[in-house]
Amino acid sequence: MKTDTWERTPVSPEAGGLPKWLLWRERLTAAAWWIVGTVEIALGLRILLRAIGANPENPFASLVYGATSGMLEPFVGLTHNLQLDGMVLEIHALIALLVVGLLGWMVVRGLDLLFPLAG
Repeated sequence: MKTDTWERTPVSPEAGGLPKWLLWRERLTAAAWWIVGTVEIALGLRILLRAIGANPENPFASLVYGATSGMLEPFVGLTHNLQLDGMVLEIHALIALLVVGLLGWMVVRGLDLLFPLAG
């Protein structure tokens, strides 16, 4: 494996490489981080669009607001939002961003506990 690049050569369990459970652990960890990253990007876009006062009638802004509204339900009403001339800082969305990151980290740590590297 080269150390100066992000590429890695795939190793099959049959070739005497990594055990199959370790490959599954790696895939589950990558999937968990991908899901967390996607949710965090969507929430971050919502925070940015609301902070700059984006038009909610715009198709892109409407898509982002619609996709993230369900994720924010548990946090709505938790705090007051700061508003200034149509721009809104959604504090509850920032809290949701933090909670999603922490939950993702907990899931990945749980996978580490279920499938430890040291055998």
